Amino acid sequence: MIIAPNPPSDGVRVAMIEHNGAPIELIEFACKRQISLRAMCDHDMPAIERWLNREHVRKWFGEPQTWLDEINAKHDWIHYYIVEYENTPIGFCQYYDCTKMPKGLWEEEQPGSFGIDYCIGEEQYLNRGLGSVILQKLCETVIFAENPKQIIADPVKENLISIGLLEKNGFIFDGWTGLYKLAISQTLKEMSDFFNVRAPIYEEKHIKHIGGMESKDIIASFFPPHTQTMIDLGIGTGLELEAIFRRFPAIEVTGLDIAEDMLKTLAGKYPDRNIQLFCESYLTFDLGHCLYDVAISVMTLHHYNHQTKTDLYRRIHNCIKNNGIYVECDYMFSENEYANPQKMEDLHFTEFERLKKELHITDDREYHYDTPCTVPNQKKMLLEAGFTNVREAYNRKNIVILIAYK
Repeated sequence: MIIAPNPPSDGVRVAMIEHNGAPIELIEFACKRQISLRAMCDHDMPAIERWLNREHVRKWFGEPQTWLDEINAKHDWIHYYIVEYENTPIGFCQYYDCTKMPKGLWEEEQPGSFGIDYCIGEEQYLNRGLGSVILQKLCETVIFAENPKQIIADPVKENLISIGLLEKNGFIFDGWTGLYKLAISQTLKEMSDFFNVRAPIYEEKHIKHIGGMESKDIIASFFPPHTQTMIDLGIGTGLELEAIFRRFPAIEVTGLDIAEDMLKTLAGKYPDRNIQLFCESYLTFDLGHCLYDVAISVMTLHHYNHQTKTDLYRRIHNCIKNNGIYVECDYMFSENEYANPQKMEDLHFTEFERLKKELHITDDREYHYDTPCTVPNQKKMLLEAGFTNVREAYNRKNIVILIAYK
Protein backbone atom coordinates (compact mmCIF):
# COMPACT_ATOMS: atom_id res chain seq x y z
CA MET A 1 0.00 0.00 0.00
CA ILE A 2 1.27 3.48 -0.89
CA ILE A 3 -0.03 6.44 1.07
CA ALA A 4 0.73 9.72 -0.72
CA PRO A 5 0.10 13.29 0.44
CA ASN A 6 -2.00 15.60 -1.72
CA PRO A 7 -0.09 16.04 -4.98
CA PRO A 8 1.47 19.27 -4.89
CA SER A 9 3.25 15.54 -32.99
CA ASP A 10 5.15 13.10 -31.32
CA GLY A 11 7.73 11.22 -33.45
CA VAL A 12 11.23 12.72 -33.16
CA ARG A 13 14.86 11.74 -33.43
CA VAL A 14 17.04 13.32 -30.76
CA ALA A 15 20.67 13.34 -29.52
CA MET A 16 22.94 15.32 -27.12
CA ILE A 17 25.57 18.09 -27.66
CA GLU A 18 26.98 21.31 -26.14
CA HIS A 19 25.73 24.57 -27.65
CA ASN A 20 27.66 27.71 -26.71
CA GLY A 21 27.55 26.65 -23.06
CA ALA A 22 24.01 27.99 -22.75
CA PRO A 23 22.29 26.62 -19.60
CA ILE A 24 18.76 25.43 -20.38
CA GLU A 25 16.13 24.12 -17.96
CA LEU A 26 13.61 21.58 -19.27
CA ILE A 27 9.94 22.44 -18.79
CA GLU A 28 7.91 20.81 -15.99
CA PHE A 29 4.51 19.35 -16.81
CA ALA A 30 1.53 18.52 -14.61
CA CYS A 31 1.10 15.13 -16.31
CA LYS A 32 4.72 14.08 -15.71
CA ARG A 33 3.77 11.59 -13.01
CA GLN A 34 1.44 9.80 -15.46
CA ILE A 35 4.30 8.97 -17.85
CA SER A 36 6.91 6.34 -16.96
CA LEU A 37 9.65 4.43 -18.77
CA ARG A 38 10.47 0.77 -18.26
CA ALA A 39 13.07 -1.47 -19.88
CA MET A 40 11.93 -3.06 -23.13
CA CYS A 41 11.41 -6.86 -23.13
CA ASP A 42 11.14 -9.40 -25.93
CA HIS A 43 7.39 -9.68 -25.40
CA ASP A 44 7.07 -5.99 -26.34
CA MET A 45 8.14 -6.64 -29.94
CA PRO A 46 4.62 -7.21 -31.38
CA ALA A 47 3.50 -3.84 -30.03
CA ILE A 48 6.62 -2.11 -31.37
CA GLU A 49 6.11 -3.62 -34.81
CA ARG A 50 2.49 -2.48 -34.75
CA TRP A 51 3.47 1.07 -33.80
CA LEU A 52 6.20 1.33 -36.43
CA ASN A 53 3.73 0.35 -39.13
CA ARG A 54 1.22 3.02 -38.20
CA GLU A 55 1.16 5.87 -40.70
CA HIS A 56 1.79 8.69 -38.20
CA VAL A 57 4.99 6.94 -37.07
CA ARG A 58 6.16 5.50 -40.40
CA LYS A 59 5.90 8.94 -41.98
CA TRP A 60 8.86 10.16 -39.92
CA PHE A 61 10.65 6.96 -38.89
CA GLY A 62 10.76 5.28 -42.28
CA GLU A 63 10.91 1.55 -43.03
CA PRO A 64 9.73 -0.44 -39.97
CA GLN A 65 11.92 -3.46 -40.71
CA THR A 66 15.07 -1.36 -40.42
CA TRP A 67 14.10 -0.44 -36.87
CA LEU A 68 13.07 -4.00 -35.99
CA ASP A 69 16.35 -5.42 -37.27
CA GLU A 70 18.29 -2.92 -35.19
CA ILE A 71 16.29 -3.70 -32.04
CA ASN A 72 16.66 -7.46 -32.55
CA ALA A 73 20.43 -7.06 -32.99
CA LYS A 74 20.58 -6.09 -29.28
CA HIS A 75 23.51 -3.69 -29.59
CA ASP A 76 24.99 -3.05 -26.16
CA TRP A 77 25.31 0.68 -26.89
CA ILE A 78 21.58 1.17 -27.53
CA HIS A 79 19.18 1.12 -24.57
CA TYR A 80 15.46 0.60 -25.21
CA TYR A 81 12.43 1.56 -23.10
CA ILE A 82 8.66 1.22 -23.30
CA VAL A 83 6.71 4.43 -22.67
CA GLU A 84 3.72 3.89 -20.39
CA TYR A 85 0.85 6.25 -19.60
CA GLU A 86 -0.71 5.25 -16.28
CA ASN A 87 0.81 1.76 -16.73
CA THR A 88 -0.55 1.38 -20.29
CA PRO A 89 2.12 0.96 -23.04
CA ILE A 90 1.70 3.75 -25.59
CA GLY A 91 5.05 3.89 -27.40
CA PHE A 92 8.77 3.25 -27.18
CA CYS A 93 12.05 5.14 -26.94
CA GLN A 94 15.77 4.53 -26.92
CA TYR A 95 19.08 6.22 -26.22
CA TYR A 96 22.52 5.48 -27.66
CA ASP A 97 26.13 6.58 -27.55
CA CYS A 98 26.75 8.66 -30.68
CA THR A 99 30.44 7.74 -30.72
CA LYS A 100 29.52 4.08 -31.32
CA MET A 101 27.23 4.72 -34.26
CA PRO A 102 28.22 3.43 -37.74
CA LYS A 103 31.11 5.32 -39.29
CA GLY A 104 30.10 8.44 -41.15
CA LEU A 105 27.18 9.35 -38.87
CA TRP A 106 27.73 12.41 -36.65
CA GLU A 107 31.51 11.87 -36.59
CA GLU A 108 32.12 15.53 -35.80
CA GLU A 109 30.17 15.41 -32.56
CA GLN A 110 32.28 15.37 -29.42
CA PRO A 111 32.47 12.42 -26.98
CA GLY A 112 29.68 12.58 -24.44
CA SER A 113 26.99 13.00 -27.11
CA PHE A 114 24.03 10.65 -26.66
CA GLY A 115 21.14 10.19 -29.03
CA ILE A 116 17.53 9.43 -28.26
CA ASP A 117 14.58 8.39 -30.39
CA TYR A 118 10.99 8.10 -29.27
CA CYS A 119 7.48 7.77 -30.61
CA ILE A 120 3.92 7.60 -29.40
CA GLY A 121 2.42 4.63 -31.19
CA GLU A 122 -1.14 4.76 -29.83
CA GLU A 123 -2.96 7.47 -31.76
CA GLN A 124 -5.42 8.32 -28.98
CA TYR A 125 -2.47 9.68 -26.95
CA LEU A 126 -1.34 12.16 -29.61
CA ASN A 127 -1.89 15.90 -29.23
CA ARG A 128 -2.17 15.69 -25.45
CA GLY A 129 1.18 17.27 -24.52
CA LEU A 130 2.72 13.88 -23.71
CA GLY A 131 5.54 14.19 -26.25
CA SER A 132 7.16 16.91 -24.15
CA VAL A 133 6.93 14.79 -21.02
CA ILE A 134 8.46 11.77 -22.76
CA LEU A 135 11.27 13.94 -24.14
CA GLN A 136 12.03 15.26 -20.67
CA LYS A 137 11.88 11.83 -19.01
CA LEU A 138 14.20 10.31 -21.59
CA CYS A 139 16.72 13.16 -21.46
CA GLU A 140 16.83 12.94 -17.67
CA THR A 141 17.30 9.17 -17.90
CA VAL A 142 20.34 9.66 -20.13
CA ILE A 143 21.73 12.36 -17.84
CA PHE A 144 21.50 10.02 -14.84
CA ALA A 145 22.84 6.94 -16.60
CA GLU A 146 25.64 8.41 -18.68
CA ASN A 147 26.54 11.88 -17.36
CA PRO A 148 26.50 13.23 -20.94
CA LYS A 149 27.94 16.49 -22.13
CA GLN A 150 25.38 17.21 -24.83
CA ILE A 151 21.98 16.59 -26.38
CA ILE A 152 21.27 16.78 -30.13
CA ALA A 153 17.99 16.46 -32.02
CA ASP A 154 17.72 15.61 -35.70
CA PRO A 155 14.06 15.85 -36.72
CA VAL A 156 12.98 15.66 -40.35
CA LYS A 157 12.79 19.29 -41.47
CA GLU A 158 9.18 18.90 -42.61
CA ASN A 159 8.17 17.65 -39.17
CA LEU A 160 7.19 21.07 -37.83
CA ILE A 161 5.36 19.61 -34.83
CA SER A 162 8.50 17.85 -33.63
CA ILE A 163 10.62 20.93 -34.25
CA GLY A 164 8.20 23.00 -32.19
CA LEU A 165 8.32 20.39 -29.45
CA LEU A 166 12.11 20.56 -29.33
CA GLU A 167 12.19 24.34 -29.25
CA LYS A 168 9.61 24.41 -26.47
CA ASN A 169 11.91 22.17 -24.43
CA GLY A 170 15.00 24.34 -24.90
CA PHE A 171 16.66 22.86 -27.99
CA ILE A 172 18.40 25.43 -30.22
CA PHE A 173 18.93 25.05 -33.97
CA ASP A 174 22.57 24.88 -35.11
CA GLY A 175 22.71 26.11 -38.69
CA TRP A 176 26.19 24.65 -39.24
CA THR A 177 25.13 21.03 -38.61
CA GLY A 178 21.37 21.31 -39.13
CA LEU A 179 20.81 19.75 -35.72
CA TYR A 180 18.85 20.95 -32.70
CA LYS A 181 21.06 21.15 -29.63
CA LEU A 182 20.58 21.32 -25.89
CA ALA A 183 23.34 22.28 -23.44
CA ILE A 184 23.66 20.23 -20.26
CA SER A 185 24.35 22.67 -17.44
CA GLN A 186 25.20 21.99 -13.80
CA THR A 187 22.01 22.27 -11.78
CA LEU A 188 20.60 20.92 -8.55
CA LYS A 189 17.40 18.91 -8.80
CA GLU A 190 14.85 18.60 -6.03
CA MET A 191 15.29 15.22 -4.35
CA SER A 192 11.92 13.73 -5.34
CA ASP A 193 12.31 14.76 -9.00
CA PHE A 194 15.87 13.43 -9.11
CA PHE A 195 14.85 9.93 -8.02
CA ASN A 196 11.46 9.73 -9.72
CA VAL A 197 13.00 10.14 -13.16
CA ARG A 198 15.60 7.48 -12.34
CA ALA A 199 13.13 4.85 -11.14
CA PRO A 200 13.16 2.80 -14.40
CA ILE A 201 16.94 2.26 -14.33
CA TYR A 202 17.76 2.88 -10.67
CA GLU A 203 18.37 -0.70 -9.59
CA GLU A 204 20.59 -1.62 -12.54
CA LYS A 205 22.74 1.50 -12.27
CA HIS A 206 22.84 1.65 -8.47
CA ILE A 207 23.91 -1.96 -8.02
CA LYS A 208 26.66 -1.49 -10.59
CA HIS A 209 27.75 1.75 -8.92
CA ILE A 210 28.12 0.22 -5.44
CA GLY A 211 29.86 -2.91 -6.76
CA GLY A 212 27.10 -5.49 -6.25
CA MET A 213 24.50 -6.47 -3.68
CA GLU A 214 26.82 -7.44 -0.81
CA SER A 215 26.21 -4.27 1.24
CA LYS A 216 22.44 -4.69 0.77
CA ASP A 217 22.21 -8.41 1.53
CA ILE A 218 24.35 -8.30 4.66
CA ILE A 219 22.06 -5.84 6.46
CA ALA A 220 19.56 -8.53 7.51
CA SER A 221 22.32 -10.44 9.33
CA PHE A 222 22.64 -7.61 11.84
CA PHE A 223 18.99 -7.72 12.94
CA PRO A 224 18.26 -9.19 16.40
CA PRO A 225 16.59 -12.64 16.28
CA HIS A 226 13.44 -11.25 17.90
CA THR A 227 12.86 -8.65 15.13
CA GLN A 228 9.19 -8.30 14.17
CA THR A 229 8.90 -4.66 13.08
CA MET A 230 11.17 -2.29 11.19
CA ILE A 231 11.12 1.15 9.60
CA ASP A 232 13.15 1.84 6.47
CA LEU A 233 14.03 5.51 5.88
CA GLY A 234 14.48 6.30 2.18
CA ILE A 235 13.34 2.82 1.18
CA GLY A 236 13.41 3.54 -2.57
CA THR A 237 12.83 0.34 -4.55
CA GLY A 238 13.70 -1.79 -1.51
CA LEU A 239 16.82 -3.57 -2.74
CA GLU A 240 17.69 -4.59 0.84
CA LEU A 241 14.29 -6.20 1.50
CA GLU A 242 14.86 -9.50 -0.32
CA ALA A 243 17.46 -10.66 2.21
CA ILE A 244 15.40 -9.29 5.10
CA PHE A 245 12.29 -11.21 4.01
CA ARG A 246 14.34 -14.39 3.63
CA ARG A 247 15.32 -14.20 7.30
CA PHE A 248 12.10 -12.65 8.63
CA PRO A 249 9.21 -13.63 6.29
CA ALA A 250 6.53 -12.17 8.58
CA ILE A 251 8.28 -8.90 9.44
CA GLU A 252 6.13 -5.75 9.40
CA VAL A 253 7.83 -3.08 7.28
CA THR A 254 7.14 0.65 7.31
CA GLY A 255 8.85 2.43 4.42
CA LEU A 256 9.33 6.14 3.78
CA ASP A 257 10.44 7.79 0.56
CA ILE A 258 9.71 11.06 -1.25
CA ALA A 259 9.99 9.48 -4.74
CA GLU A 260 6.55 8.15 -5.64
CA ASP A 261 7.77 6.31 -8.74
CA MET A 262 10.33 4.39 -6.68
CA LEU A 263 7.60 3.34 -4.24
CA LYS A 264 5.41 2.14 -7.11
CA THR A 265 8.25 -0.10 -8.27
CA LEU A 266 8.67 -1.46 -4.75
CA ALA A 267 4.95 -2.08 -4.24
CA GLY A 268 4.87 -4.21 -7.37
CA LYS A 269 7.77 -6.38 -6.16
CA TYR A 270 6.23 -7.52 -2.86
CA PRO A 271 2.43 -7.47 -3.17
CA ASP A 272 1.94 -10.20 -0.54
CA ARG A 273 4.27 -8.87 2.15
CA ASN A 274 3.28 -6.82 5.17
CA ILE A 275 4.55 -3.45 3.92
CA GLN A 276 3.11 -0.02 4.50
CA LEU A 277 4.66 2.69 2.34
CA PHE A 278 4.42 6.45 2.85
CA CYS A 279 5.37 8.94 0.15
CA GLU A 280 6.75 11.48 2.60
CA SER A 281 10.10 12.83 3.76
CA TYR A 282 11.61 11.13 6.78
CA LEU A 283 12.77 14.57 7.89
CA THR A 284 9.17 15.57 8.66
CA PHE A 285 7.28 12.26 9.05
CA ASP A 286 6.11 11.39 12.59
CA LEU A 287 8.29 8.38 13.41
CA GLY A 288 6.44 7.71 16.66
CA HIS A 289 7.75 6.38 20.00
CA CYS A 290 9.14 2.90 20.73
CA LEU A 291 7.39 1.33 17.73
CA TYR A 292 10.11 -0.61 15.92
CA ASP A 293 12.63 -3.33 16.72
CA VAL A 294 14.91 -2.03 13.97
CA ALA A 295 15.31 1.20 12.02
CA ILE A 296 17.44 1.28 8.89
CA SER A 297 18.59 3.78 6.29
CA VAL A 298 20.39 2.56 3.17
CA MET A 299 22.37 4.89 0.88
CA THR A 300 20.18 7.91 1.61
CA LEU A 301 21.54 10.17 4.37
CA HIS A 302 24.67 11.34 2.52
CA HIS A 303 22.75 14.42 1.33
CA TYR A 304 22.41 16.19 4.71
CA ASN A 305 24.52 18.28 7.08
CA HIS A 306 25.49 17.43 10.64
CA GLN A 307 22.64 19.30 12.32
CA THR A 308 19.96 17.78 10.09
CA LYS A 309 21.37 14.30 10.63
CA THR A 310 21.71 14.69 14.41
CA ASP A 311 18.12 15.91 14.72
CA LEU A 312 16.94 12.93 12.66
CA TYR A 313 19.04 10.50 14.72
CA ARG A 314 17.31 11.74 17.90
CA ARG A 315 13.94 10.95 16.33
CA ILE A 316 15.19 7.54 15.18
CA HIS A 317 16.47 6.83 18.69
CA ASN A 318 13.02 7.69 20.02
CA CYS A 319 11.11 5.52 17.53
CA ILE A 320 12.91 2.23 18.22
CA LYS A 321 12.22 -0.01 21.21
CA ASN A 322 14.54 -0.17 24.20
CA ASN A 323 16.32 -3.27 22.92
CA GLY A 324 16.26 -2.09 19.32
CA ILE A 325 19.00 -1.03 16.91
CA TYR A 326 19.52 1.44 14.10
CA VAL A 327 21.49 0.26 11.03
CA GLU A 328 22.92 2.85 8.65
CA CYS A 329 24.51 1.80 5.35
CA ASP A 330 25.86 4.77 3.41
CA TYR A 331 28.67 6.49 1.58
CA MET A 332 31.22 7.68 4.17
CA PHE A 333 34.76 8.98 4.00
CA SER A 334 37.04 6.42 5.61
CA GLU A 335 40.76 6.29 6.34
CA ASN A 336 40.78 3.02 4.40
CA GLU A 337 40.19 4.99 1.21
CA TYR A 338 41.37 8.56 1.84
CA ALA A 339 44.54 10.01 3.37
CA ASN A 340 42.52 12.91 4.81
CA PRO A 341 38.81 12.00 5.12
CA GLN A 342 37.93 15.26 6.88
CA LYS A 343 39.36 17.28 4.00
CA MET A 344 37.15 15.35 1.58
CA GLU A 345 34.06 16.01 3.70
CA ASP A 346 34.87 19.72 3.93
CA LEU A 347 35.38 19.97 0.16
CA HIS A 348 31.97 18.43 -0.56
CA PHE A 349 30.10 20.69 1.84
CA THR A 350 31.94 23.77 0.58
CA GLU A 351 31.09 22.97 -3.05
CA PHE A 352 27.45 22.36 -2.15
CA GLU A 353 27.22 25.75 -0.46
CA ARG A 354 28.88 27.39 -3.47
CA LEU A 355 26.35 25.82 -5.83
CA LYS A 356 23.40 26.83 -3.67
CA LYS A 357 24.61 30.41 -3.61
CA GLU A 358 25.29 30.46 -7.35
CA LEU A 359 21.86 29.01 -8.16
CA HIS A 360 20.03 31.10 -5.51
CA ILE A 361 18.79 27.98 -3.75
CA THR A 362 17.45 28.13 -0.19
CA ASP A 363 17.29 25.43 2.47
CA ASP A 364 13.49 25.16 2.56
CA ARG A 365 13.54 22.28 0.04
CA GLU A 366 15.56 19.07 -0.32
CA TYR A 367 18.04 19.05 -3.21
CA HIS A 368 20.15 16.18 -4.46
CA TYR A 369 23.86 16.66 -3.84
CA ASP A 370 26.25 14.19 -2.20
CA THR A 371 27.82 15.38 1.06
CA PRO A 372 29.17 12.22 2.75
CA CYS A 373 30.66 12.56 6.22
CA THR A 374 33.64 10.87 7.81
CA VAL A 375 33.12 7.71 9.83
CA PRO A 376 34.21 9.39 13.11
CA ASN A 377 31.76 12.26 12.49
CA GLN A 378 28.95 9.80 11.82
CA LYS A 379 29.66 7.97 15.08
CA LYS A 380 29.85 11.25 17.00
CA MET A 381 26.46 12.41 15.70
CA LEU A 382 24.80 9.13 16.63
CA LEU A 383 26.22 9.22 20.15
CA GLU A 384 25.12 12.84 20.57
CA ALA A 385 21.63 11.77 19.54
CA GLY A 386 21.43 9.39 22.51
CA PHE A 387 22.65 6.02 21.26
CA THR A 388 24.78 4.22 23.87
CA ASN A 389 27.16 2.52 21.47
CA VAL A 390 28.02 2.63 17.76
CA ARG A 391 29.81 -0.21 15.99
CA GLU A 392 31.37 -0.25 12.52
CA ALA A 393 30.16 -3.56 11.06
CA TYR A 394 31.14 -3.25 7.38
CA ASN A 395 33.62 -1.20 5.34
CA ARG A 396 34.20 -1.73 1.61
CA LYS A 397 35.71 1.14 -0.33
CA ASN A 398 33.47 4.12 0.50
CA ILE A 399 30.45 2.10 1.72
CA VAL A 400 30.22 1.72 5.49
CA ILE A 401 27.63 0.11 7.75
CA LEU A 402 27.23 1.41 11.30
CA ILE A 403 25.07 -0.21 13.97
CA ALA A 404 23.80 2.08 16.74
CA TYR A 405 22.41 0.58 19.96
CA LYS A 406 19.74 2.27 22.09
